[in-house]
Amino acid sequence: MIDQHLSPDPIPAPGVKAVPVGRRIDFFNLVHKARMKNVVSTFDPPDIRIHDGNRDFKAVKPGKQIYCLAKDNLKGLRGEELAREIMRRLAYAFHDWAAREVVARYHRDLKRMAVAVQRRPPDAMRASLKVRRFIDMNPGATIGEISDATGIAQPNVSRTIRHWQEEGRVEIVREGRFARVFLTSPRDQTDLEATVGIESQGDEANSFRP
Repeated sequence: MIDQHLSPDPIPAPGVKAVPVGRRIDFFNLVHKARMKNVVSTFDPPDIRIHDGNRDFKAVKPGKQIYCLAKDNLKGLRGEELAREIMRRLAYAFHDWAAREVVARYHRDLKRMAVAVQRRPPDAMRASLKVRRFIDMNPGATIGEISDATGIAQPNVSRTIRHWQEEGRVEIVREGRFARVFLTSPRDQTDLEATVGIESQGDEANSFRP
């Protein structure tokens, strides 16, 4: 699996030459291959070349800089990894403004995704909240009814209910061969939905009823 984060390894400063060399590559296609978002709009994108040497350099012309990257610095990289390494060098070694804008947006998106994952309840917690939400909306539901409505296996529901009973969070009322479950301190439905991180949509609430 490709590591999404760009390498923190230091990059030697590129040299300066008068004449550019190498095969030209398209900046916007490079951004696409790196799976980054194009957040710049310009009619004069960076001029990027890949050459057979062993050192990156830039060729300076009046009003223009041409970035020449050495193949030796890109050995062993293919596809997405190769594109990201080129973007990294453009942003941090050549300090190209367009590359820096794209890479900065890329890092912000990675950070947002990481925060979202950290805030997302683990599967076990989500299942537990789903069970509680259903019981709150359907007091006296049986283990089987809870399992059918939530899609959670009966043994897992039973284990959760037993744990809650030990903590005094639910009360079990026997009715023949059925055990009906009641919350000892029911909570408002809106509060439960906010805790789980979902919102009611249409008749979603009714879909939980047996």
